[in-house]
Amino acid sequence: MITSVLKKTLTPSKDYIYGFADLRGLLVNKFEGYNYGISIGKKLDDKIIDRLVNGPTLEYYKHYCRTNKDLDELTGKIVADLEKEGIESIAIPSTIHPGNRGYKRYLKTLTYDISHKMVATRAGLEWIGKTDLFISDVFGPRLRLSTVLLRNDPGIQSVPVNESRCGRCKICVLKCPGKAATGKL
Repeated sequence: MITSVLKKTLTPSKDYIYGFADLRGLLVNKFEGYNYGISIGKKLDDKIIDRLVNGPTLEYYKHYCRTNKDLDELTGKIVADLEKEGIESIAIPSTIHPGNRGYKRYLKTLTYDISHKMVATRAGLEWIGKTDLFISDVFGPRLRLSTVLLRNDPGIQSVPVNESRCGRCKICVLKCPGKAATGKL
């Protein structure tokens, strides 16, 4: 049931990855009872990313915002479709912005109630690299993540990724447009 909702919503499918995560014991009390999650990754546009040479551009910023908006609309639709099937779920916004509850706290602490990267690694979608970006085998670091929390076990097993798979690779460190990467795991 859940998989069919995702396949119907995430189109074109070549632009998305998704997986299921067991989150028992990993979430703040605010999400008590929601012990499972769906991690959704949407591919960023290669042409826009390839043009990043000396750091982010206005074009990238607009694409980033549009992708986050698309993910938020998609997760809202997924939650609505799951609710129609009697599956309790919550969509977690893809990023924190002034319109989100908790934004003032975020500005003070730079923390948020849930990490999309944590959900994605628990869903086995891959690992966190040396630049602290999420890395997938399918899209590399060129994606944005979003999360849907589920109250009930979706009945689909995934193998969590517990460590970086970067090894000695330093491509991201060498290619970082902002020269911010240190190469440390």
